[in-house]
Amino acid sequence: MAQDDNIVKPSTEDSVKDKTDKTILNNLEIIRKIQQKNDSLREEWRSNKNKPVVAPEDTISSEADAMRQIAKNTHQHWWSDNWNLFGIASTLLAILALIVAWWSYDYTKKTYDAQIQTEENTGKLTLDQQHNLLVDLVRHLYRNLVVSYGLKVKMDNLKYAYYPSEEHLQKMKVNLNDIHLELFYRKEEQHKKMNELYLMLRNYNLEIDVFCEHFKSKSIDDETKKRDLGTLVHKCQLLTKEIVERMGIIWSPDELENYKQEIKADLVANQNKNIGDSSRYFSDSFDPYNNPESYYATLFGDEAAAFFDRLEKNVRKECGTNNSGQEILHMIKIA
Repeated sequence: MAQDDNIVKPSTEDSVKDKTDKTILNNLEIIRKIQQKNDSLREEWRSNKNKPVVAPEDTISSEADAMRQIAKNTHQHWWSDNWNLFGIASTLLAILALIVAWWSYDYTKKTYDAQIQTEENTGKLTLDQQHNLLVDLVRHLYRNLVVSYGLKVKMDNLKYAYYPSEEHLQKMKVNLNDIHLELFYRKEEQHKKMNELYLMLRNYNLEIDVFCEHFKSKSIDDETKKRDLGTLVHKCQLLTKEIVERMGIIWSPDELENYKQEIKADLVANQNKNIGDSSRYFSDSFDPYNNPESYYATLFGDEAAAFFDRLEKNVRKECGTNNSGQEILHMIKIA
């Protein structure tokens, strides 16, 4: 087997060439034999002038046979002859390449037209509208912060024997469609920063799904659940910080300062609508809200203490009951 593997097999092109050379040699040999026979017959005819001979007829017959043999040798079959198969294959490949080229052109053109149409459509969405969506997102994250703290208070108090109804966590997810990346296609730095924000918000949604599974699982230890709650609290503040910083990239410093004041006023209004005094799940050991590392401390500056005081009252309300006497944050015992 080793020797057979080392034998160099002739290529298809070489086989065709050898076949052609053999056909030519056969034809030349036939012509040479006919010439010899004709020469012999002519000599015999010259030496027997007075005798009737059939040399011309034999000669004609032999030449006719030779031409038929040559025609047979040089005739090509479309299926069995390699050169025709190559021609057919090349033609088919050329047609296929033309089809692919046309499809590629058509797809590229449609993609380009769709992008232009998208830009024209999104032209109806202004930067001011994107600003409004970002302010709404900051408000949503503040409400998530209140819920996250409320869950922490209740789960700490209940020793992690209960988990929150999934509806509370699922409502914390953010709407990724509020980030309109197409508005920033032609501004590289802005597009890059907004895309980073989009990915952070997407990851936040994924983490919420993971926490849902952790909180209701008996096999997940209490320390992991405490860590998850800490992450929820942290992410609300981190994402708020990231949003405001990106507003500073998109708009001028003066505009950013105005937007910060707008955000602060919106948060305070939201806080004042949700004041409560429930103390059922609270304890003296509960961590203080006025965390100097919190972004809200930076955002509110000298007004931070009042902000955190209202935050605590919002959390107390969240840990209480609604007008029907039902717990606002419903907890379910782990089976």
